[in-house]
Amino acid sequence: MTTDKPIQRVVMRDAEHEAVFADFAREALRVLLGVTLLLAWGWSSFVALFDPSRTLLGFLLIALAGLSTFAAYQLAMSNLRAAVIVYLLALMAQISVVVVAYEDAVLLTLYLLVVLVAAPL
Repeated sequence: MTTDKPIQRVVMRDAEHEAVFADFAREALRVLLGVTLLLAWGWSSFVALFDPSRTLLGFLLIALAGLSTFAAYQLAMSNLRAAVIVYLLALMAQISVVVVAYEDAVLLTLYLLVVLVAAPL
């Protein structure tokens, strides 16, 4: 025995839309923070093992990635916009460390990562 009730439209208000998109941005930021930290650790490990002249820059990259991950993660729940800004600025600084380490103009294309990452956030 089934009763056929008409399907009612779900009407979302602007505040609900903002909450849904803020949750999406928080989840995206959380994933990006972990991946960025993992990539920084991987590059720093490679540099420490195979290129001792750049080891200090590897440690600098790990420090930047760790501190910015901690700061952005702490800010994400209270002030999402500030967390995204911290993450993007730290990503620019980390890319700058890699560009300075190799002194190669072709590596400037790594700054495109910031554009690609900033798109969903």
